[in-house]
Amino acid sequence: MPPVTLPDFSKISVTVKPVTIADTEVDTVVADVRKMHAELKDSEGAAGEHDQVTVDMDLLDGLVPLEGGQARNHVVPLDEPYYIPGFAEKLIGAKAGDELNFELPFPADHYQKLYAGKNITFKVKVTKAQTRTLPEIDEEFAKKFGMTSIEELRKNIAENLAEEQRRKAEEAADIEMLQAVIAKTNFGDLPESIVDAERRRMMQDLMRSLKQHGITVEQYLGDMKKSPEELEAGFTDQAIERAKMGLVTHTVAVAEKIDATKEELEEELNAIRASYKNNTDAIARLLEPETQEAVLNSLRNRKVMEWMREKMVKAA
Repeated sequence: MPPVTLPDFSKISVTVKPVTIADTEVDTVVADVRKMHAELKDSEGAAGEHDQVTVDMDLLDGLVPLEGGQARNHVVPLDEPYYIPGFAEKLIGAKAGDELNFELPFPADHYQKLYAGKNITFKVKVTKAQTRTLPEIDEEFAKKFGMTSIEELRKNIAENLAEEQRRKAEEAADIEMLQAVIAKTNFGDLPESIVDAERRRMMQDLMRSLKQHGITVEQYLGDMKKSPEELEAGFTDQAIERAKMGLVTHTVAVAEKIDATKEELEEELNAIRASYKNNTDAIARLLEPETQEAVLNSLRNRKVMEWMREKMVKAA
């Protein structure tokens, strides 16, 4: 562990941004919820701009099928933005049984760099067209959500939006606070082993994320045009920042004698067991000393963050 000299926390101040919810934000949520409760009816006619179609489609780069570019029974609401701009508009006027061929450019910022900004061929068969009838915004609509009036429903939506904004504002304040503390902290030379460990953790996080999204490591590396070593090296600056954050929270915990009790650890482990009650492997891992140490460290860090917020974060 390198030497760490913490700054004077009384000279660091971070403000949580105030939360305001505009009527237009509530309008947007009401409109989205209204669409979710639209009545769908199969249609033999042409799909209108507010209707919905179900399609089978294949995407090709010239004559070559795109990896992962095949979809069956894919539902497309025609009045909602699609991740390929212009795709939904191409389907307006289509009927069940229609087969369409057209080209569209992939977004320039698409994660598959090989196709980003490139014209891609879409072969689409419409298997179903449905009209969508939106419900009236009235008392009956509000009752579907346990509310007695539209006014009560809008108030509930505004409160939920405000809570979400408060959470995001607090997270932003936490990041600003940590960055300010790191900037004013004196660190000794960081051992390369600490930075290496953080880089490896970041790579593992990335691998898990790719797997969840059905993307292979080889595919991702090919899109990024990087080797595994180059990709990991690119995490160096962020790894140093994360290592410094860990050193700060550890130093505060030691200096202020902040720790989690055995009772708090057991309570946290029980909460984890409850959330993974159908995953016997995950529950078994909770018995391992390394896992319990990681959970204990997480609890300790949470307490350190609370202590630091009390010192530095102010309400607007």
